[in-house]
Amino acid sequence: IWQPADSRRQFITAMNYILHDGRPPRQYSVPDNANDLPELDLRKYIDQGVWIITTLHTYLSYTNDWSILDEKCSYYIVNDNNTRVIAKSEVVDTVLDHVIKIMDFLCSNVDEVTGCLHVLFGDWNDALDGLGKTEDKSKEFGNGVSVMASLQLYQNCGEICEILAHVGGHDDKIAEYKAMAETLKNGLNKNAIDLNDNGE
Repeated sequence: IWQPADSRRQFITAMNYILHDGRPPRQYSVPDNANDLPELDLRKYIDQGVWIITTLHTYLSYTNDWSILDEKCSYYIVNDNNTRVIAKSEVVDTVLDHVIKIMDFLCSNVDEVTGCLHVLFGDWNDALDGLGKTEDKSKEFGNGVSVMASLQLYQNCGEICEILAHVGGHDDKIAEYKAMAETLKNGLNKNAIDLNDNGE
């Protein structure tokens, strides 16, 4: 709020360490040499993206600095078993393109059965490192979901729709994210609320 220029700089820096599929790393380290590949924490914590969308929305709300959406940023590519960064992507696009890709990555991880967001790997209270695990050797994660992250993604749907409505020209994406919000709302109402014998 009181350091908008620093906030902008840090946000744009972070956007340059997004993976090419829209997944943010859990942590990134800026290398001394711009040509060196960065060290990234590649553990698949699903909540990384939800914080980014909310941070951008908060930044725009306080600063009205819509030009940040036009800043050009790149991506990184990881190997097939997700153990290391192998290259900087040749794709360079805008901060807005990045956050749309992040939203699409998040939405692709909404469980078709429960309508809630897969936890993948997590360490917060409704995950305890277990809900995303599976004994199925053909799968990396199970169908475990996070109530917290599902609620955050529901919030993100509203935030990204406000951003896209202001920018204009994204009616299809707005409709897509509004539909996802409805899916999350229904899924949370059905699966995240427990009633006792008194109906409380």
